Amino acid sequence: VIVDPVSCVAHKTMKVELSEPDKFGQRHPNETPELIESKLQELETALDEVKDPQWWLQAMVRCPDLVGTKFKLMFLRCELFNAKNAAKRINSYWKERIRLFGKEKAFLPMTQEGALAGDEVALHMAFSRIVTGETDPHGRMLIFDDPSRLEVEETTRESLVRSIWYVLHAVLESEATQKRGIIFMSTPRVKREGQFDIQFQIMLVNSLKNSVPLRLSGIFICYPPLYFKWMWNTVRPLIPKRLLLRVQVWRGTEEEVLANLAEYGLTAEKVPKELGGEKELDSEKWLKERKEAGL
Repeated sequence: VIVDPVSCVAHKTMKVELSEPDKFGQRHPNETPELIESKLQELETALDEVKDPQWWLQAMVRCPDLVGTKFKLMFLRCELFNAKNAAKRINSYWKERIRLFGKEKAFLPMTQEGALAGDEVALHMAFSRIVTGETDPHGRMLIFDDPSRLEVEETTRESLVRSIWYVLHAVLESEATQKRGIIFMSTPRVKREGQFDIQFQIMLVNSLKNSVPLRLSGIFICYPPLYFKWMWNTVRPLIPKRLLLRVQVWRGTEEEVLANLAEYGLTAEKVPKELGGEKELDSEKWLKERKEAGL
């Protein structure tokens, strides 16, 4: 067991015990009710001390029902129960949410008829789709990004980014995903020249960085075309170094790529058909069911 020195001041705070690194190089806190209670108290103090807290303060006034204990716990888990870092991320989250959604919709629930009202085209374009009903062996949810579905001229890049915020908040409904993280699978293959929108990719990375409380376990890029190297050299500098270590780029045949995915517990029945697997994704059904549930 490893004790995180950053999260621990021996005479004031409760120590955070971390596991040994897993296959993704991630360590996981030993969560106990006592740890959660202690760190939530620390977080309240840290939020009072955060620099330029106007964004967090606006949220407390405008939507107090959205920023309760469950909301705060997501950020503590993301930051391995480092209360100061969680407080900074919460404030950054609201700064970006207000910028991206606007001063009215930002404070509405993250639902299709709330904060996402007006983003229907982007939502149904489904650039990012949850691999519903499937996880890795440790409960991490899976997301498949498909640039071949992008039609930027039919909507706006900002709307597309908002639609991805919606998908990511949906996976954060899973406590196991909050604790363990998510896995992204993608293929940069597109249907026509120019469909891979580098401006959108840069906008997306900048929007998510230091805001949405998501632990990113792995990014698996499959069947990259020849232009991928140029694109990757453009996006790579925007990605934190610790996350770059979790990026895998797999070329080769379907059999070879599926074998690589299987090493992470992602057997064929969990892999989208677009990557050579057996899983059929139905984003329309998923959106319909969530909308009917008020989500």
